[in-house]
Amino acid sequence: AHEAPGPVTSTETFTTADSETLGGDNAWTEGGIAAGEWQIVTNRARLSEPPTGDQAWARCDVDVATFDFDVVCTMVTCRKSGTPVAWGIQGGPAGRQSSTVLNNLYTFRTIDDDVPRIEHRLTKFLNGVGTAIGSLDATDPANGQTSGLRCDGSTITGYINGSPSANATGTDTELSGKRGGIWGICDSTLT
Repeated sequence: AHEAPGPVTSTETFTTADSETLGGDNAWTEGGIAAGEWQIVTNRARLSEPPTGDQAWARCDVDVATFDFDVVCTMVTCRKSGTPVAWGIQGGPAGRQSSTVLNNLYTFRTIDDDVPRIEHRLTKFLNGVGTAIGSLDATDPANGQTSGLRCDGSTITGYINGSPSANATGTDTELSGKRGGIWGICDSTLT
């Protein structure tokens, strides 16, 4: 397991009644082309099937003390089943989101699509446009895995089940928000 750069300052369990909006322990703001597609189902955040290829991100509306922090989430369903589809399932933790610009963020996303790509990748989004940071990690995503994103100074690192990703480490200093969240895009359901 890895040590967070600072103390745990916010936790979200999504332990609340099923809802069309995120929440539970904290307030959340949703955005993206598929805004409003995140929901709570059986105490889990779930991205329902938005129109093909539309992004959805959600930000926990709690500022942490510094822009050096970890965001960790359990990917209950990150592998699709059946016939491959164009966008498949992509999703993961998001970090350094600001309180004012929702679609500027770093994310460590799991990808399972029809390219075929079955991998993990660090990505920086500016105004919703993604740019890869570092190299891809070809480790197969697994339903139930823990995915983590560490933002520590200029170093951005992805984690799989508590261990640093093989290649998903990069450097970038453009974003300095103090909020974390989740990012996703899918042609099926992501939880």
